[in-house]
Amino acid sequence: MASEAWAALRDDATSSGAALPPEPHGAYDDLWPLLSVEAQQSVARGDVTIAELLERMTSAEGSELCPHCARRPVRNPRVGLCNACATTALACAHNETIRELEATRAYNTAKQRLKRLREELDVPAPGRHGRIDDRKDRHDA
Repeated sequence: MASEAWAALRDDATSSGAALPPEPHGAYDDLWPLLSVEAQQSVARGDVTIAELLERMTSAEGSELCPHCARRPVRNPRVGLCNACATTALACAHNETIRELEATRAYNTAKQRLKRLREELDVPAPGRHGRIDDRKDRHDA
């Protein structure tokens, strides 16, 4: 699995003209699939070695690398990410909330249009016949 990922990175990097270090081998092969694509590319470019990444992540200082990007230390302990990744995740969550609210608004607008059209045409809503009377009967019993 690691060799396939490395081959894909090698194709990307060699097409850009960047020289790549030899394929990873040894004790860190199991860690390769766990790294983010950005971290794998950093290793492939030679910016950092897997051993250096592991050392940063487990340093005695307690400043772990962000598990999402593996570039910056965790600065937002509440979510366990660096500030850039935490802010990006927060923006995504807000955008999702906006999309949900816009969908709700569109739904409510459609319901209101249907209600007004039924009132104009004096057509009752389906399934509502006798519903009010049923409630009265239940309370009286």
